[in-house]
Amino acid sequence: MRLDCPESFPAHRAEEISRALALGRAIVIPTDTIYGIGADPYSTRAVNDLLALKGRGRHMPPPVLVSSMEEAETVSTHLTEAARALMRHFWPGALTLIVRANPRINFDLGDIKDTLAIRMPDHAVALSVLRETGPLAVTSANLTGQPPATSYQEAKAYFGQSVAYYIDSGPTPGPVPSTIVDTVDVPRVVRRGAISVEEIEQVLVTV
Repeated sequence: MRLDCPESFPAHRAEEISRALALGRAIVIPTDTIYGIGADPYSTRAVNDLLALKGRGRHMPPPVLVSSMEEAETVSTHLTEAARALMRHFWPGALTLIVRANPRINFDLGDIKDTLAIRMPDHAVALSVLRETGPLAVTSANLTGQPPATSYQEAKAYFGQSVAYYIDSGPTPGPVPSTIVDTVDVPRVVRRGAISVEEIEQVLVTV
């Protein structure tokens, strides 16, 4: 089902979205980069189905989208000073951080258990959804090896009726994805994206 949400997510639809996620269904949401396909990160079946939709295995866990820095503190056991500095400077925004996973948070994202990737997107509708649902396992809305979707129409062409809800906020700025920085030990850029390496380095030099 398509939900037309050009500027905001209607609160009265929150219950049905949450119900679909609880049943293990996937949803498609817009972000500040590209569209993402998301599922309940606590559900092994939901995450496995999500990965299967993309044609990807459990060796490549999906990132987790959060609605605040406070949620980031909850899902990680230890955020480094580098991670916090990058969050303060770039969140909400197109920066994904690899951090130590909190074992007390029973996410099942794949075969990698000790770390996870987190991001707070700079998109009003996405943040509204996340505030209603809590953290979501979200990966780019495309089949593995294909271009990421930057519109509802492109996402639906990939997934059709396999997705419970498509939240349509119009075209996103993509196709460039978020930059990924591993902050577990010595910070390093592991994927170049919307935020340049130079911008990352300018922040880290002050830590």
